[in-house]
Amino acid sequence: MPTSQSHVAVLKMLRTHPELRALGKHRARIVLLRPKPSHRGEPEGTQLVAGIYDYDDNRSLIALVDTRAKRAVHVERSPASFQLSDDERKEAETLAAKDARVRQFVRRRKMNPLTRLYFPPAAQVSGRFAIVFVRPSLNERCYAVIDLSARRVDAVLTREEFTRR
Repeated sequence: MPTSQSHVAVLKMLRTHPELRALGKHRARIVLLRPKPSHRGEPEGTQLVAGIYDYDDNRSLIALVDTRAKRAVHVERSPASFQLSDDERKEAETLAAKDARVRQFVRRRKMNPLTRLYFPPAAQVSGRFAIVFVRPSLNERCYAVIDLSARRVDAVLTREEFTRR
């Protein structure tokens, strides 16, 4: 699924904020975009909450965007790792499907992927990762670890390698 027009427009608004001007030169993606919940007695407004992942600086950001004023009102670094966006999920599955090890495992069957955010066990690893559960049958599994920051498949693991049993 390509990035929606609203994401493109919001990203443009975000890049006007002093703290986010560098995003124009960075690879960044909106991974969460929701209307700002209204507070008690407050009318529903024109503000959005945007979760952004900056792949170049390996950081999550949260921003409050005023769509009427067409600008970011507030931006701060988020300690949270947002769930994968639909675009990231699709990118991870596409990278996995192109990998020779996954193609050999799947053969001519469908991958039947299940993709989730992944935190590699190595403490020195930085970036944003996904894991694609490749499930061509009820009993067969392999796991493709995808480095979304580098846009590559880091590892393809068997069930035994993944569970260490």
